[in-house]
Amino acid sequence: MSWTPTSDGDTGTHTWANKIENALGNGYPTQLPSYVLSYNTAESEYEARYGLDGTIDASGANAATVLQAIVDLCEAAGGGTIAFKDASYTIATQITVTEPILFFFESRTGGQILCNVTDDYAFKVDAGHGTVFYNIYFNGNAKAGHGVKIDGASYCRIMQCNFYNFQTAIGIGGYTASSLCNTVAYNKIATVDNGVMFDATTDFSNDNEVLFNRINTIAAGGTAITLGMDAANANSGTYILKNSIENSGPAETGIKIGVRGYYSQVVGNRLEGWAKGIELDSSPPNLRIFSNNFQTNTADISGATGASCIIHDNIGFVTENGGVTAAIATGTAVNHGLAGTPTMVVVTAAETGPTDVYVDTVGAASFKINFGGGGNKTFYWQAEYEP
Repeated sequence: MSWTPTSDGDTGTHTWANKIENALGNGYPTQLPSYVLSYNTAESEYEARYGLDGTIDASGANAATVLQAIVDLCEAAGGGTIAFKDASYTIATQITVTEPILFFFESRTGGQILCNVTDDYAFKVDAGHGTVFYNIYFNGNAKAGHGVKIDGASYCRIMQCNFYNFQTAIGIGGYTASSLCNTVAYNKIATVDNGVMFDATTDFSNDNEVLFNRINTIAAGGTAITLGMDAANANSGTYILKNSIENSGPAETGIKIGVRGYYSQVVGNRLEGWAKGIELDSSPPNLRIFSNNFQTNTADISGATGASCIIHDNIGFVTENGGVTAAIATGTAVNHGLAGTPTMVVVTAAETGPTDVYVDTVGAASFKINFGGGGNKTFYWQAEYEP
């Protein structure tokens, strides 16, 4: 497989993972692709042309067969890039990828991959470290199966793609080997049973990222993002950052984290309209959940945390609050505005006179300030809630 030298002096000596990084340029592939896949309407067949000279190296009526043929040709060379012309490509048998390949549509306005592999993933990246899916519209064909599976591969990216009408849009995990440092970013995922599913049935899946995606319209009982649910293998160190995760159904979960999802961070996300915005299953430890925006969820955060978790500075799920009371009599209830019953309340007199100040009747909505000395007095208060 040849590689076209570039103006920066690339002589083709880098690995294909490096070349794919270069090919993406400033966010869109800029190099000549290894193969270009198109549909010839006159011949009613798909054609794969070699990028350097336009030679047809694979053709036929079955899009999956032609695509797998050029995937295999790229893999024989250690990797490659495959560009799709605007057309509809039905994938009815699973495409397997074992070397780094960049898949992308040349146009940003048309074409789709119709995924029609029953109850399985249309694309399986098996040890194809550094593989990238970019600017692709994946159609799940009325939830016939699943979309893209990163299985035991690392440093892969799924970027600026659409996933529509799947059972599960994206699966990432150590199904056969560990999966590390994969990124799912700037995608739109809608009308699916499950959005992004992290699993680890054989080996661990750590330090992956889900960034800046929009995920909505999850089916009843489904979840937008799931991790750490396998009790034996870890999905630790996952970063779920600045996603818009919204829904309108009564029985779905935005983000579900199991006991093996420890050391993960959920930061800056918008979670709206869920039965459970974030569900903590089996008390996962060492989580960081902060700066998220919770809106109109039945429960913003449900379940119990494990050891060393920090949940703070979220909008709509208040864990720290404080203020100054009006002049109140002893035994007056003060509304704390926290998301649950405070684990700590500190009260300090704002003026001289009160004696024996203490707090009791601490509940989900309020606590009472008691003091001696008579009269109405003013107090500073600070309350914290640790889920």
